[in-house]
Amino acid sequence: MIIWLPEKMNDTCANKLLKILEEPPEKTVFLMVSNEPDQIITTILSRTQHIQIPRLRENEISEALLRNDELEIEDEDALYAAHIANGSYLNAIAVLNEGDENKQNLERFVLVMRLAWQVGNKKRPRLAQDLKKMVGRYGCSIYGP
Repeated sequence: MIIWLPEKMNDTCANKLLKILEEPPEKTVFLMVSNEPDQIITTILSRTQHIQIPRLRENEISEALLRNDELEIEDEDALYAAHIANGSYLNAIAVLNEGDENKQNLERFVLVMRLAWQVGNKKRPRLAQDLKKMVGRYGCSIYGP
């Protein structure tokens, strides 16, 4: 039995699983795949054997994306998706499917952070008003003087 993301179980489900784990059916193997094992209830964890599987490296993800015949992407897009994916091939696919929106948001974020750094370090204090306008334009809030 494969249990995907057991940390997402509600208490009722977790208690039923615990009962099954205490007296498992014959010839049954439970495989629990978790992104956050510390969120699984301790009584379930105490009855399991833990195997750590490291996240994929960025170069592994980008190479796999480029080998995928269903994707028509450039090297730069594969590298970007792999970097954002946090070690997950499926996250990289999702990043590619979201199109350019993530890239634009990242570029905006970088621009706002650079301006904020300049204002904060008093290198260009008059930018504060421009920064507030820019952040407001993108639907965010900024607090401070």
